[in-house]
Amino acid sequence: MKSLRQRVQQGAALLGCFLNLGSSLTAEIIDMAGFDWVLIDVEHGAGSERDVLPQLQALEHTCGAGVVRVESTARQRAHRVLDLGAHGIMFPRVNTAEEARSAVAARTANPHIRAAKPLLVRAMLVRVHVAAATSSVVNFPGA
Repeated sequence: MKSLRQRVQQGAALLGCFLNLGSSLTAEIIDMAGFDWVLIDVEHGAGSERDVLPQLQALEHTCGAGVVRVESTARQRAHRVLDLGAHGIMFPRVNTAEEARSAVAARTANPHIRAAKPLLVRAMLVRVHVAAATSSVVNFPGA
């Protein structure tokens, strides 16, 4: 699992890039450039939720962690991208403490299932370390 959250907590300087074309080929090219994180923009980008999985798959073989900017803090949006294997979520329009709590709640409704499912679906792992998976997801509040 990629160590984006751990590196953020350690205060490391991380370089990232936004993707807004909805293209897995573009995701792979950008990721091979060596970014620490690549944000797939489903809120303003040309792609839709159906384009997220191929882009996340394109990001799997290098060091860049796939982060997805969702359209809202709706629980279904966060769960869907986590189920697809996102390493982080950027929530749009988080301007108040209540909106921040809503965003965190959207991601953590059932953190053990949410964190384990992408590993099971995407990597077909025999064993899943739920605690490690849960502690690796990063929330990015957007403005």
